[in-house]
Amino acid sequence: MTIFPKNWKQVIWAVVRAYVLLLAVVYLFQDYLLYHPSTYSLEQTRELAARMGLKLWPTDDANYRGYVPIQSAHPPGAPVRGTILVVHGNAGCAIHRIGYVAALEPLGFRVVLYEYPGFGAREGKWGSASFVPDLRAVIRQLNDSQQGPVYLWGESLGCGVVAQTVSDPTLPVAGVILLAPWDRLANVAQSRFPFLPARWMVRDKFDSVANLAGFKRPVVVIRLGRDEVIPTECEQHLYDTLPQPKKLIVHPEATHNDWPSDPGLPWWREAVEFMVTGRAS
Repeated sequence: MTIFPKNWKQVIWAVVRAYVLLLAVVYLFQDYLLYHPSTYSLEQTRELAARMGLKLWPTDDANYRGYVPIQSAHPPGAPVRGTILVVHGNAGCAIHRIGYVAALEPLGFRVVLYEYPGFGAREGKWGSASFVPDLRAVIRQLNDSQQGPVYLWGESLGCGVVAQTVSDPTLPVAGVILLAPWDRLANVAQSRFPFLPARWMVRDKFDSVANLAGFKRPVVVIRLGRDEVIPTECEQHLYDTLPQPKKLIVHPEATHNDWPSDPGLPWWREAVEFMVTGRAS
């Protein structure tokens, strides 16, 4: 007595066809799995930014590339240590990262919340081919306008964007902080979709191990001990492969979207001091 149905060949082929169809759908629509922007009209963006105490930067029209505080917290005449460009994660938009301003301005920095093309009210396509050259242009603009030294703060997806951006050795970036980074996006994708050959399907590689291999300025990695989105082994592996100078800060109980963000916590200063000096405080 056979345990297979009489039409077992047809069943197998139906399963194979369904799996191939799934592969095709995931490959073609993977951008919608990776990027989750909040989009607004330009007028809505201005209004939302104003409610947060922000204004569009460097222009107040569709050519803007981010947000800066309407009123700086720096005392008049106080020295400014440089500009930190915050490069956010894959969801929402840069306006939602207002907390970085409260944490970093009191430490003596200008803060620019960089906005990706295709997010907020910015036109453009998602992905590294759009994000990276745009961010490089912003960095050079800040440096040319004597608002440097320029530092980069990446968050999740933003870590991958930052790493690929600074793979250009001519770029004037003085230091980097990476919050919840990965080693390679392919490894994260495989962990999220273990039933698919996901690591070979990823179009935007965001290989931070390779992209940071030649970066010789200070890098701080902030690892989240209970990160449920990016495997902590991916975060640790990136840190282990980085050249010196580097520093690891671990928040053992933090999850991907719930980490110790209170601006008064000492780890903020610890991170930026190493980013600036390359030495432990």
